Amino acid sequence: EEIQLQLWNWSTNDWVVIHSYAYDTPDEERRYVTLPSIDDFVSQDGLLKLKILSESSPPPPKHTLYLELCKVFSLKPEILHDVIYMAIGQSKLLWLYDLTNSEWLTSINSPSLFDVNTPIAYDNQNKLVWVINSSHLMYYDILAKTWTSEALLVQSPGEGAILVYLSGGLYYFAGNGSTSAYYYNISSGVWVPLPNCSSPIASYSVGITDGQFIYILTDGHFYRYNPQTRTYEELESPPTSFSVGMTYDSDNQRIWTIGRGGGVYYYVLSAQIWQVYDVFLPYYPMEQGNRLVYYNGILYHVRDDGTRDLLKIFISS
Repeated sequence: EEIQLQLWNWSTNDWVVIHSYAYDTPDEERRYVTLPSIDDFVSQDGLLKLKILSESSPPPPKHTLYLELCKVFSLKPEILHDVIYMAIGQSKLLWLYDLTNSEWLTSINSPSLFDVNTPIAYDNQNKLVWVINSSHLMYYDILAKTWTSEALLVQSPGEGAILVYLSGGLYYFAGNGSTSAYYYNISSGVWVPLPNCSSPIASYSVGITDGQFIYILTDGHFYRYNPQTRTYEELESPPTSFSVGMTYDSDNQRIWTIGRGGGVYYYVLSAQIWQVYDVFLPYYPMEQGNRLVYYNGILYHVRDDGTRDLLKIFISS
């Protein structure tokens, strides 16, 4: 069965399909559509008309759509700016940094306290910020601006805990020197044990994804986890055993990391080797936690160490 979302074009006076997808299993659906321009779809008095069509071949339709349960959000482009979400340790504050305008936005109050063992992950598909506290998995809905407690944890997080969102699920490495790993299926709400990591997830451990694999730097080792085969592959030894940030550079297919004390390094995925990046940081970061983000040719690093410093590193390709 095909579901179509259509908007009324006030300039041409007709309906325009903005999104379509196959719908096979009865369930709640979340769909987000970004338009290059909304001028033709908003009338002079601010009216936007949406049509939801259900087509089945052959008829009759297999499902009944309960439109009274639908929620439709229309966001202006300025609301969709790329931002960095930062959980402030020993507080309940989630700060936002606007990458488009290079400015700090308002902070968001969390229902629970953030600390050094609080990993967070961004879910681009559902526009959610996932957070693990001492006992629960929860998320912040960016569109609805609400917090929801999602599920009890199968294991409490410790130092070096890692949370990564990838393809509709969450990969959780509990930390505190354990090798335990879990997968959380968001649609079913079920935790699934994964094969243990080959090395303990200890303090200063970090993990990221390139959209296909999960990369973990821990205890002087560097691993690539394959979600399809559920296997770990050890890669070239990292130049630092104590990372204070790791991020994926989609423009150059590199993985960047900053070591405790300020060394900057990158891993070339095609050559599978580490390289030193010749730059001197104006400080010596010491506290653990993944505080590094790549965006549009720039590395953003939050110093921590009791400061409010945010460093921008303009990198070459």
